[in-house]
Amino acid sequence: MAKASDPLDIGPLRIGNRLIAAPLLTQGAQWGAQGPSQAILDLYRERAEGGVGLLHVEAVGIVPRPGKSLGNPANIEGFAKLARTIHEGGAKASVQLIHSGRQFFTDAWGAPPQGVQTVSVSDETPAWAGVQPRGLSLEEIDQIFDSFAKAAVNAKEAGFDGVMFHGTHGFLIQQFMSPYTNVGRDDRYGHDRAAFAVDLIKRTRAAVGPDFALIMRVSGNEGIDGGLTADLIAREIAPKLEEAGIDAIEVTAAAFEKFYFVGPPLYFPRGSYIPWAETIQKSVKIPVIGVGRLNHPHLIEKILADERVAAVSLGRALLADPDFPRKMLEGRWDDIRTCTACGECGGALAPPGAAMGCAINPYLGRPDVKAKAATAAPFRKKVMVIGGGMGGMTAAEVAARRGHSVTLYEKGDRLGGLLNTASSVPHVYTRELRNFIWDGTRRLAEAGVRVEMSREVTPDLVREMEPDVVFLATGSRPTVPAIEGVDKPHVITQEDYISNGAEVGERVAVIGAEEGAEVALGLARAGKFVTLLVEGDESTIARAPWHAGTWRWQRLLEMMHEEDRLRIRTNVVIRRIVDGGVVVRFRRGTWEETLKVDTIVLAAGRSARKDLAAELAEIAEVHEVGDCVEPRSVFYAVHEATEAALKIGESASDGKRPAAAAVAAESASAYEGPA
Repeated sequence: MAKASDPLDIGPLRIGNRLIAAPLLTQGAQWGAQGPSQAILDLYRERAEGGVGLLHVEAVGIVPRPGKSLGNPANIEGFAKLARTIHEGGAKASVQLIHSGRQFFTDAWGAPPQGVQTVSVSDETPAWAGVQPRGLSLEEIDQIFDSFAKAAVNAKEAGFDGVMFHGTHGFLIQQFMSPYTNVGRDDRYGHDRAAFAVDLIKRTRAAVGPDFALIMRVSGNEGIDGGLTADLIAREIAPKLEEAGIDAIEVTAAAFEKFYFVGPPLYFPRGSYIPWAETIQKSVKIPVIGVGRLNHPHLIEKILADERVAAVSLGRALLADPDFPRKMLEGRWDDIRTCTACGECGGALAPPGAAMGCAINPYLGRPDVKAKAATAAPFRKKVMVIGGGMGGMTAAEVAARRGHSVTLYEKGDRLGGLLNTASSVPHVYTRELRNFIWDGTRRLAEAGVRVEMSREVTPDLVREMEPDVVFLATGSRPTVPAIEGVDKPHVITQEDYISNGAEVGERVAVIGAEEGAEVALGLARAGKFVTLLVEGDESTIARAPWHAGTWRWQRLLEMMHEEDRLRIRTNVVIRRIVDGGVVVRFRRGTWEETLKVDTIVLAAGRSARKDLAAELAEIAEVHEVGDCVEPRSVFYAVHEATEAALKIGESASDGKRPAAAAVAAESASAYEGPA
């Protein structure tokens, strides 16, 4: 029975445990002409020091160009620095090699530059981004094999322990494997979908020798009709890869036609891709590595103990907490900052100086900021935090860990603010968002924050408490649109439905496509007949500000289209609400239409709560954080709260109390347990 702490042999390479860091794309601008920037090195050092057995560097090119490519010997020195950084952090190092084929890969993830012809299996391979590829000749295929092999040799010379072939997410190797893209070719590479990968492995092995690990990443499910599946790989491809000399296979998912499959959004169950890896593991003796929403140690240990796969690969979980592996192996499971699968990292958001961003981890790839947050401020302050949402909880924790005396006031009976609503949509799996609330509550107690629940703050209370600093984190309130009849009894807000148990009739109209998308889907799944009224076109649907991310809205929109009871009406103007219905006009016409409904749910956006801002500014130093500045996503609330909390107590002029490394003993939390 395997455990995460067990070593694993991947061909000639022995790794110290079975937790592997997946190759995650960083911002392209962080790679210079000679290779990785300091921000990239910081990111990978942090991940290596977190305790993984093996760390894969993100996809790099195989053609001889400057920067992010191992096809150019001139880049070896830069990559050698990266390999050393990973080794110094305690992990083995691999680098992923890519040829994009029809999916031309630019820093902007766009279509190829004008005049550039993409290539793929044949002239009949389906187009991507509106560009029809041409088929590769045998001579060109041989040149590609040679480029991969030379890049692998350069990786070995740079000090890496192995390479991973990027055979997933719809790139060239997968294009030869997939029946969706491998069409119209009448030779060995068309008749045998494993042939391209087999020859690539053999050519590379001959170049690097037996003492260098070769790993293939494949797609266990492309998510498209007629595409690649785990059964097909297990039956026709994986055994041939093993025979050709591959040392391990990692199983993920997707072609770009179903992009959200690349990183399963929060609507997917945890470990949702493991069954595909398990199917492939049964067909080979070499290690198969599983991926897909593996954000909790218990789940990982169960998968390994049941021998469903030989190891697991962690992606976003290591962004939320790079120390996840070390904490897991040391039994400190409750200390892990748990990924919420919000998808913000897929939107290329990153704080200043960092190569990557995470909504709930403001320190990712920022060692200087992380160090400052762990160091006592020169001058201790008395801090009052008003509001227990994402911004308020973050500001309170960061300030307390720097030695300030902090009390957080929450007027309700639960911490978490809007996430309590966002994580509780009936019949739609959004519960993963509660991870922030549970983890944040624990961290408040650890930091010594005093929490006053069910207590509303007034200017008089602020005067009475005499704080040096106030963090105003009062969040936002639902916007009630100025529609005639909006005060009728059959009109409710999404909070009424989600949080307050308001009754909903059989026929429902949801007004507001951004926040209302999940509500509409949940109501349809509950058996209601639902009409989602959208002011704009379909591109505006499912863009709720509290958790953004391409992966999320793509999957949500797809689920909505799968529901027979849900009708989406776009380009709608709400004219008025009447008894038993709502009158609308469509922008393409001048006529009005009355939709008969029993209940109208308002999800028409939010507005910032700024009630106290002006008054408090005359009493204390005030920092506004989170949605009370402007309703946005968790990323902005957490990051701006962190930055604001790190600034206080830095000089004598704004700090009146002596420095203190910790104040936990005198400010024990009054709050018991998670919300």
